[in-house]
Amino acid sequence: MIRNIDIGQLRTFLCVAEHRNMTHAANLRHLTQSAVSQQIKRLEETLGHGLVLRTRSGVELTKSGLELLPLAREAVEQNDFMVASICGTATQSDIRLGVTQDVVASLLPKALKHFHKNHPDVNVTLVSDSTKNLIKLIKNRQVDLALTT
Repeated sequence: MIRNIDIGQLRTFLCVAEHRNMTHAANLRHLTQSAVSQQIKRLEETLGHGLVLRTRSGVELTKSGLELLPLAREAVEQNDFMVASICGTATQSDIRLGVTQDVVASLLPKALKHFHKNHPDVNVTLVSDSTKNLIKLIKNRQVDLALTT
């Protein structure tokens, strides 16, 4: 049986996985929380495995969800590369930047303003956490780069 995975569902899964919160993912994806839940449910049905567990503190990935995470990233990147190659247009890039609180307040505003001026096609998503947690996020490929003190 051939199963097709919807790239939009993978994008939503990645957003939920990265932010561990359905409502936050809905806001970032410009969807309702219900639409995000439905997309995750359809993806789980397509794959025949549960991918997320809803908890009081947010969302946790199941074993299958953790296995899907790097594959979903790769599939979305390949999709975007194919579209850009065929259409001859640059796609918008996303960078997930992990930062500590002291870096956010002191260094980032000016640096981000300068970066955005020179790279308007790049979206920067900030993840603020402790150095210890940012190291874990780097190892799990949940952020692309981390600035710590």
